[in-house]
Amino acid sequence: MRPADLPDPSQWADRPHGTRMRYIAGCRCVACRAAHSRVVCHYDRLARTGRGNPLVPAGPMHAHLRALSRRGVGSRRVAA
Repeated sequence: MRPADLPDPSQWADRPHGTRMRYIAGCRCVACRAAHSRVVCHYDRLARTGRGNPLVPAGPMHAHLRALSRRGVGSRRVAA
C-alpha cells in the first residue's frame, strides 16, 4: 500500500533504466529490478545493525516507552 502523499509513480516513467524510481514507475527489466534490490538490501542491512531509520533515532523513544510502562501506561493508551 502506498502512502497517499507520495507523487504518482507515472511521473518517474521518464527516468533512465537501472534506477529504483523507474522500477517504482512499473518497469521490471533486469537493470531496474537490480537497482531496487540493491536499495532494499541496503535498508535491510541497516535495520539488522540497528540503524534502520536514519531520520529518527529510536533509542530515546524506546526508553520513554519503557518509562511509561513502569508507571502503568500501556501501549494501547500510548497509541490513543
